[in-house]
Amino acid sequence: VVLGMVLLYHFVRRELGHPLYGLIAMAFFGVTTQYVEAVSWFSASFALLALDTLLLGLLAAQRYRQTQAFVSLTLSAFACALSPCWFASGILAGPFCSLYLLPFFGAKHGGGRSLFIAGVPSLGTAAFLAVSVPLAGRRIVELEHYGGMTLTEVFRPLVGLEYTARSLVDNLLLGTFGIGGVNCPLPLVGILLPLLAVLALLALWYAPSLRFVVLGLAFILVSYVLIYSARSSWGYERVSTWGRYQLFPQLGLTLIVCGVLPRWECWLLGLSWLSLFVLARVFEAIFVVQVARGLGDIWHPQQGLDLSRVERVDASCREHGITADAARQALPPWVITHSSERVNAWELLHGSDRPTVTDPATIRRLLQDEAP
Repeated sequence: VVLGMVLLYHFVRRELGHPLYGLIAMAFFGVTTQYVEAVSWFSASFALLALDTLLLGLLAAQRYRQTQAFVSLTLSAFACALSPCWFASGILAGPFCSLYLLPFFGAKHGGGRSLFIAGVPSLGTAAFLAVSVPLAGRRIVELEHYGGMTLTEVFRPLVGLEYTARSLVDNLLLGTFGIGGVNCPLPLVGILLPLLAVLALLALWYAPSLRFVVLGLAFILVSYVLIYSARSSWGYERVSTWGRYQLFPQLGLTLIVCGVLPRWECWLLGLSWLSLFVLARVFEAIFVVQVARGLGDIWHPQQGLDLSRVERVDASCREHGITADAARQALPPWVITHSSERVNAWELLHGSDRPTVTDPATIRRLLQDEAP
C-alpha cells in the first residue's frame, strides 16, 4: 500500500504540477478501509502488487508524454506485461495506460498524439496473453469455483452491470464514509445512482484535468463490470462484501477527485494557514470515519486462538510421531474463524516425518486435549 501511495504521489504531482495534489491523492487512496482484504489477506495482497506495477506503467507512459522518449513507452508496455503476473486484475494495465495516452483530452505536455502510440502499452497485455493463454487458458476457463461451468457460461455482462450499479452505491459511495457490508434497498439505489451519475457528469464538465476523470471512471466501471460479470452466478449479496474488489475503484475515485481539484488551484496552492488547517481537518475526518470499520474487519481475536490451537496440535503430532495425513484422517474437519468453509484447518498441519502412531482411535485420544 505504501509503495502504491508513493507511486501515486509522483504520478499526480507530475501531472498536476504541485506536490500538494500528490499528498491529497496519497491520503485519499491510502487512508481507507475500502480494500482492507487486499491488505489483510495474503491471497489477495498480490492485487496490490499488480496495482503498483500498473502505476509504474502509468508513470512510464506519463514520462513519454513529457519527453517523447520511446524508451519510456517501452517500459510502460513492459510494466503492463508484468502486472497480470501478480493478479488477474493486472490484465487491465495495458488498456488503462493506453487510455491515459489517448490524444483526445488535450495535452499539457507534448507527446501522446498518435493512436498507434497510445496502443503500445496494450501490446504488453497482449504479450502476457500470448504466453499465458496457451499455458493456463483451459484452467482459467474451467476454474473449480465456477461450479462445473466454464467462464464463458458464467460470464453475464447484463448481470454484471446490475451488480455494478448497486456496488457504486453500496461500496463506492457508502464505503467512502466508512460504512461497509450494507446492501441498500433497490428503491434507495434507484434514488442515489442518478445522483452519482450527475456528479460524474459534473466532474467531466468541470474538471481541468479531463484525462484524470476519464481514467478514474474507467478504473471504477471497467473493473466492476468485469469482476461482477464473471461472478454473476454467486449472487450479489455474497460478492458485494468482498473488499478486495474495491482496490481499483478506490484508485479511480482518487483520480476523479484529483482531476477536479485544480479548479480550486488559487485557494489550494495559496497554502495559507487557513487552507492547511482545513485540509488537515479533512484528512482527520477521513481517518475517523474509516477507523471503526478497519478495526472490525481485521481484528478477529478468535482467529488467533484458532491458529494457536493448530500449532499446539501440530506440536503434539511431532511429539507422538503422528503424520499430518494420519491426523487429518482421525480428527473431524474443523474451520478456522473467518476462514473459508471449504478449508479444513488441519490442512495446515506439518506433522511428524517419523510416524510411530497410526491407529485413528489412539491419535484422537492423544490429540483430544488440543483439538476442538
